[in-house]
This record gives sequence, structure tokens and C-alpha cells, in this order.
Amino acid sequence: YKSLNEAWSAALSDASSTGQNQTIRLGPGSFNVTATLDEPTNGACVSLVGSAGASTTADTTNASTTLNVSANLNGPIFYEGNTTQAQGCTFRNLNILGNQNATYGFQMEWFRGLMMDTVTVNDTNDEAILLGEESTTSGHQSNFLMRNVTVSYSSAKFTPANRPAYGIHLLKTAIDSYMDDIL
Repeated sequence: YKSLNEAWSAALSDASSTGQNQTIRLGPGSFNVTATLDEPTNGACVSLVGSAGASTTADTTNASTTLNVSANLNGPIFYEGNTTQAQGCTFRNLNILGNQNATYGFQMEWFRGLMMDTVTVNDTNDEAILLGEESTTSGHQSNFLMRNVTVSYSSAKFTPANRPAYGIHLLKTAIDSYMDDIL
């Protein structure tokens, strides 16, 4: 595929038509994100796995699998709503540069078995990671495993007074989960 968004669209189409999870694997390098990467609405997932670990330094472009948001998305980079519970989404070995062009790195509402491993999210306009839903009236419950996750905001772009209130924001329905090595 010529772009990450093109590969995502193909995987989304396959996941939507088959109901089976799809995985995109990326090598080291920089990959532009030009539109929000929406998850399927049928309970399947599109997972994204890089091949080089993330960095703990803000705005680094070292030899990692880097997603670069160079234009305003007017929303999150990854989005999964509350239509049907997504199961088994995996995001691993990714360095995400929001460049103040994304609201959230991840906005995931209703899911089971979400895994984020060795992921860095830099410079989003709001929380880097927003998981679950605020309202519990629908009875939705979401659980995840999150480890080796870093959230950072460049001091050149965000003063302490204008940084988002939360790097990782867990809403009421994000329950029974595990977090380890979070920076």
C-alpha cells in the first residue's frame, strides 16, 4: 500500500466483511496519518504492530516505527466507538507524534482485551489515551492491558499551564484492567 491510511482502509474492509480481526505490521520508519483510523463497528479489530520500540523522549524520530500526524485530524488518531464491543485490538511498538494535530492518540470506548504495549503518544491536544465511557447506563464494560506506555508533551509546544489535564484518562466503564510501566 502507498500509505498507512490506505492499508488501514483495506484491513477495515476485510474486518468488516469477514468479522475477523486484521493486523497491519509496519517496519521501522515514519508513516503519515492523514485521517482518523476508525475501528470496525462489528466487533472485529484492526490492530497495528510496529517492529521497533517506542522512545520515551518527546518528538523523537529515532529508529522506531513512527506515526506522524502532519495535518489536523479534527479528532483522534485511533477511534473505536460504542456500537459493538471490539475484542482483541493490539497496538504495539509504536511512537506516535500527534504534533498538536489530533485530539487524542486513542479514543476507545467499548472493548475487551485491548492491548497497548511499548507505545508512546506525544503532543495530542487533549488526553493522549482516553479509554471507556463516562456513562454507565448502557451497561458497557471495557478491559485492557497497558504496559510500557509513555505520554509526553513537548515543552516547546506545551507549557505546564496549557497541557491536557490527563495523559491517560480512564472513564467509568474501563474496569478490571492491568497497567505496568506507565510514564
